[in-house]
Amino acid sequence: MGRQAAIMVRVSQAQSAFGVHKSTLYRWAKAEHIAIHKRGSMSFVDPEEVKNFIMGLGDQMGDQNQKEKNS
Repeated sequence: MGRQAAIMVRVSQAQSAFGVHKSTLYRWAKAEHIAIHKRGSMSFVDPEEVKNFIMGLGDQMGDQNQKEKNS
């Protein structure tokens, strides 16, 4: 079987689903952490990509918290 197309959602939907302001999503895209796909005047993101990026941030914060506890 071939690769399935990613399910894309509007930025506003991702904002609601992840509790992240849309300006944060655009900032992450500018920093190339996630991709924003334009279709005319609409902007879309891959929710799996956003989730994976957020989970990575959580791991980084966990590492920092662990260092603080060990100090």
